[in-house]
Amino acid sequence: MDKISITFISQGDKRYAVFHVKDAWFNAQAYWANYHGLPRDGDRVELQPGDEERIIAEVKEKIAEAKEAIARYEEFLRPPAETREIDVCGHKVAVHFQPWQHFHYIAKVSIPAAMKDELEWPDLLSRWLEEWEEEENGTLSLTGNVKDKDEYFNQVQAEMSRATARINEVRAWRSQPTQRYEWPGNVRVVMKAGSRPPFYDVTFIAPKTLIEKATQYGLALAKHQWWPTDNSQVSMTWTLKDKEVELSLATLRKLVEDAATTKAEVVAQYSV
Repeated sequence: MDKISITFISQGDKRYAVFHVKDAWFNAQAYWANYHGLPRDGDRVELQPGDEERIIAEVKEKIAEAKEAIARYEEFLRPPAETREIDVCGHKVAVHFQPWQHFHYIAKVSIPAAMKDELEWPDLLSRWLEEWEEEENGTLSLTGNVKDKDEYFNQVQAEMSRATARINEVRAWRSQPTQRYEWPGNVRVVMKAGSRPPFYDVTFIAPKTLIEKATQYGLALAKHQWWPTDNSQVSMTWTLKDKEVELSLATLRKLVEDAATTKAEVVAQYSV
């Protein structure tokens, strides 16, 4: 099939060569093969006397060059897709490479959703994890176009090394035993490691009567937001950084002790 047609026209006192693409697929392949020497459809050049044979020879040469580029491109596309795997604390991370246009690769990184939950990070590979695509098989994937698959895989490995360190840190944090304290006034304190460092979830459980007493007497303990857990108890939960725990617990314990030890008598009560 002919690739390019050339029409020589005379317009006034000037002559032109007008090029028309006859094989659009050939031109597209040449473009994907990074060959840009072929004339585009509708291109024209002004001619000087005797230019016709030169123009025809140049186009033939460019078509031959395009065929060589396409052959190299087809050779690049011939190898099958490749998948490389990285182990991240027992999570299998897959990096899939598919040869693509312009001698690039479509690179697809897949991570298990459980790995995202353990990471407690907002982003990975410079993209928000919320932007990763959720797959039907329970994985998250990120797809992009890369020039050098080895260079990109090294980048992924470096990122997964950071992820490994982070997951180990999170696992060690979450493995801390629960701490329990008994305070005056039958107040119980339960402190657990939060889902990610350096936060703790601290729950305070108090008799409902103690908070009612603090409310009646206008004590500071009643100014906190307590929620009923049953008919006889109330509770509240704080999320604290590790550096805040000691001071926060000491401050609240002082309020609990004040409420537990305060003795007062209602001598009058009015509603107005």
